[in-house]
Amino acid sequence: MSLAPFAALAGAAPSPIVLVALLVCLIPTTIGALLSVGLTSITDIDGEDARAAYAEMHTDGALRLRVTKCTRDPDLELAVAEGRRSGQGDDVFRVGPVKFFSDGALGSHTAHMTEPFIGHEGCGIAAMPYDLLLERTLLAARSGLDVVTHAIGDEANRLVLDAFEAVRAEGLTYGQFIHALKLANIDLDRKVLADIAMHEAEAFSAIIAQAKAALPKEDAKAA
Repeated sequence: MSLAPFAALAGAAPSPIVLVALLVCLIPTTIGALLSVGLTSITDIDGEDARAAYAEMHTDGALRLRVTKCTRDPDLELAVAEGRRSGQGDDVFRVGPVKFFSDGALGSHTAHMTEPFIGHEGCGIAAMPYDLLLERTLLAARSGLDVVTHAIGDEANRLVLDAFEAVRAEGLTYGQFIHALKLANIDLDRKVLADIAMHEAEAFSAIIAQAKAALPKEDAKAA
């Protein structure tokens, strides 16, 4: 959906407020087209302007299909600061996962491969180097946000799976972590926890260890 004609009419790029208003006007047409072919739910990976438009329509009772709204990588800190968690919302509009892109595509030879493409010297691109991928995945997981990652090449998939395994090694789901915090009498709200996760990795690891220690032995073993 291009908003270029609207920007041209205004003589400049639309402000965020205008952009959301335009989307509120334009989205119902797309929804009508989706419903006409039997599609009743979508997962959206557009930006915060689209999220604001969906939220406004939902408040007004005008959102006629189910929307799971993903968060883009550049908006992760905003989502964390607002205390969003995957699954929040209702049957119509809910918070989805964070979407990362670890590489490109096969057709453009930008998928991250272990071996060079046939007839080419390059192995594609790593859109997110492993250290950054792990850092962002940990931040999302620690903040209660699921992660989905675009990975086409075999090397990209290997790195993504390694990152997921490293996150799992922390040993607690978000729900278990919150429960363990209560057992450990650690009274920190989600925003404070998210800030610690973002800026004080060692302190956050210590909190995880303290929380796990407070779990009953059976739960701790399962974690």
